[in-house]
Amino acid sequence: MKIEDEKNEVIEEYYYEMSAERLEFETLIANYISHIDKYVKKIKKTNKSSTDCPFVIIDSIVEVEDINSKEREKFKIVSPFLTTNPLDGDFASYLSPIGKSLLLKKVGDHVLVETPMENIEYEIKSIELS
Repeated sequence: MKIEDEKNEVIEEYYYEMSAERLEFETLIANYISHIDKYVKKIKKTNKSSTDCPFVIIDSIVEVEDINSKEREKFKIVSPFLTTNPLDGDFASYLSPIGKSLLLKKVGDHVLVETPMENIEYEIKSIELS
C-alpha cells in the first residue's frame, strides 16, 4: 500500500526521533489504514462498486463551510511530498492542521481546525474522489 511506504518517508523526513508528534503521526496513519481496510472489506462483501467514499481520504477534494462566516472552500487532501505546484489550487497536506482535522471525517461532520493564527470550525459539505 502506498501510504505504508510513505509513512516511513514521512518519519525519516519529519519525525526522525521518537516524540509525541511522531506517535501522533503513527496513530493517524494506523487509523487511516484501518478505516480504509474496513471500508474495502465492506464493499467486497456487498459486491457493490462505487466511486463515492463515505469519508475524507488522501487525494479527495473536500468542500467545507466556515460555521461563522458561511464561506465555502475546497481543499484537496494530499501527501506532504506533493510534486505539483500547490499554487494550482487549494491543497492541504494530511500533516497540516486542516488535513489532520478533515482526514476520515464524513459529510455533515463539524471539525475544529486549530492553527497558530486562529481556530476555525467547519462543516463538511461534500467529498469528491479525484
